[in-house]
Amino acid sequence: MRNRSEQPQKRDGWKTAFWALVIVLVGAIVIVGAQALMPVKQTASSGSSVASNNSFDVSLNKDQLNSLSNFYLNKVQKNQKMKYEFTVNDEAVLGGSTKILGANVNFALALQPVVLKKR
Repeated sequence: MRNRSEQPQKRDGWKTAFWALVIVLVGAIVIVGAQALMPVKQTASSGSSVASNNSFDVSLNKDQLNSLSNFYLNKVQKNQKMKYEFTVNDEAVLGGSTKILGANVNFALALQPVVLKKR
């Protein structure tokens, strides 16, 4: 009868594959972590930036603001499924409709506009 120590050692393929996978995953995490923590190289801008205090005032009534917002929303939403609309009355309301699980769902976000004092 053979003793256990005399039997040829058999390597378990699954055990070796598991440890190889663990080493690969730990190595990938270390590499990704090192890349994420490295400082970002700053590129030099070719143009000179000059700080300026130029400003201008814009005054619109509610109808003009609604027309302006609708113009830009229509321009942005040309090929999108979800459509937004923005109206200003006593409140500014951003609303729209989308399809979720086959049902149309309407949504709205109401905001209170505040007139700022001139500086």
